[in-house]
Amino acid sequence: MASLRSVLPLISLGPRFLPWQAPRSEVRALGVSPQVMAIATLAACYNNKQVFRGVVKIRKGQAVTLMMDATNIQAVKAIMYQYVEEVG
Repeated sequence: MASLRSVLPLISLGPRFLPWQAPRSEVRALGVSPQVMAIATLAACYNNKQVFRGVVKIRKGQAVTLMMDATNIQAVKAIMYQYVEEVG
């Protein structure tokens, strides 16, 4: 996974960087990973009394699995649906 220091210079290049230096799937993964992890965190917080006593986080292994699985739009939809069903 790219660190923030390695990603920031690429973001500053904006659209000039994208066409020839990064496959589109990697670019999408940078944008989708935080969203997928956010819904997983929301699901972990839902009906969890620990929210009022401390910090509720998803495990590192779960975060890595989510990032590795969110490779295309169908996979992202499936992940989102899984957590929505867990909450609902």
